[in-house]
Amino acid sequence: MARLALAMMFLIYAPACVGALSDPTEPSRETEIAFASNDVVLRGTLFLPSGRGPHPVVVVAHGASGGLRTFPLYRALVEDMNEIGVAVFVYDRRGAGASEGSPGGSSFEILAADLVNAVDMLRARPDISPTSVGLWGHSQGGWIAPLAYAAAPDRVAFLVIVSGSGVTPSQQMQYAAETQVRAAGYGQAAALRARHIRRLRDEFFKGRAPRAVVQAEIDAVSGEPWFDLLYIRPLLPEEPATERWFQEMDASSIGHLCSIRAPVALFFGAADAWVPAEESAAAWRDCLAASGSEHQIHIIQDTGHTMIVNEPANHTSGSQGVFSPEYRARLREFVRARHPVGRQ
Repeated sequence: MARLALAMMFLIYAPACVGALSDPTEPSRETEIAFASNDVVLRGTLFLPSGRGPHPVVVVAHGASGGLRTFPLYRALVEDMNEIGVAVFVYDRRGAGASEGSPGGSSFEILAADLVNAVDMLRARPDISPTSVGLWGHSQGGWIAPLAYAAAPDRVAFLVIVSGSGVTPSQQMQYAAETQVRAAGYGQAAALRARHIRRLRDEFFKGRAPRAVVQAEIDAVSGEPWFDLLYIRPLLPEEPATERWFQEMDASSIGHLCSIRAPVALFFGAADAWVPAEESAAAWRDCLAASGSEHQIHIIQDTGHTMIVNEPANHTSGSQGVFSPEYRARLREFVRARHPVGRQ
């Protein structure tokens, strides 16, 4: 996960019998695509399944550390969706890889607008079914995908969220600091101190704690071997309102999710060291039950933030280990039920 980054993700509905049965003897097709989004050109790859179109498609909303289309969890998504006759589009996030833009610093709203522009581009293609476009978001993408849906509810058919936090970024990073320090073997006292420092720092950003007091507490632990696991800079800003964290620390996608009328599937790793799985699942469940939208929530045992079985606590790349067979099977099952075009 990128420094000062967050976590999250989603799924949905589409009409039956769009596209053709996927033929396992035919390879999937990769098409390079560039599209304009406001002030930049973004570049990605459309992974089309075999068979005739138009195809349903899933568009990826990036996690904080997954800005490149080569992120391993995306490749697993491509395999699973192409197998059941569904296309996947994943682009390099603005400022990353082959896409234009400045690295970092983009607000959630800008990233959500990029996602909507990707949806609009795909819906205009003859090989894509315009009524069968879904969003799949991982980690921070779980914040971005609901924002994109809220901006284009008539253009998004379904959502899938993987490791999507149901608490605010501030609460999520307090949890992560404690969990990471404990998992690294520094003990309970250090883990609780780490959480305290993250919470106190956020109080400063909210204007509830004097800068001098908070800076003194940070200085007292900045030499500890676990300090880097807090994902904070050692020096507080003079003007917190100018910081991106000030704008996002109390952001919540729950409100946007509550307005969703499309089916949603959420997946959490029970051993996620970045997102409080049970607390997040409860928040999503209450919101979705109140909205009356069709939804599934799955907490996968012995699985971490990137859906790796027995994933190390500090692992965020998904580059080593085995992706949870349960996650992959339930994901295929959910999409196949709404797009009955794949192999049985």
